[in-house]
Amino acid sequence: MTDTNDTDRLGSIENLIIDMDGVLYRGNTLISGAQEFIGFLREKGISFLLVTNNSTRTVRQYVTKLARMNIAVREEELLTSAEATGTYLEQVAPPGTRVYAVGEDGIELALESRGFVLSDGTDAAYVVVGMDRQFTYAKLATAALTIRAGAVFIGTNPDKTYPAEVGLMPGAGAMLAAIEAASGTAPLIIGKPESVIFDLALARL
Repeated sequence: MTDTNDTDRLGSIENLIIDMDGVLYRGNTLISGAQEFIGFLREKGISFLLVTNNSTRTVRQYVTKLARMNIAVREEELLTSAEATGTYLEQVAPPGTRVYAVGEDGIELALESRGFVLSDGTDAAYVVVGMDRQFTYAKLATAALTIRAGAVFIGTNPDKTYPAEVGLMPGAGAMLAAIEAASGTAPLIIGKPESVIFDLALARL
């Protein structure tokens, strides 16, 4: 981090898109060098956007989590797959559209804050699925039935696992695979490695 050739090695880089899970931290454990890396970018005046496929938390919750690890970031320096999904849906569907959401705080807030109505039945026009640590057979059945009734199937991200202190845990992709098997329909993916989230990140930067 302190090598005199650091700036030379960066070349013409002006902005960075940086992952979070497994890059800055694993679960609630900070990865060695992460705090120094963010400080280095600020010192060199290099803009960055922290982009995560994890849709469980809100942006504010991520800011708080990072602050507990002594990494200070602003909300505008964060983009989650939940926020990217909400922004995408905002571009293709009007406020008031009913959405069946399988997920946690991040995706629910991203949808509600944009005027979408969270449905608990098969009357939804969209089924949006992110990681859900309370995933049940009932949620699987409702999602599959809603998709078979004509709803558009959207996944926040395809990650089948995510890194935690105990090892690789089931991710959103595991829920998507179950719903795809039950509904016979593949989801439209918003998060990495698809282009939607990167286009939004580039526009933000």
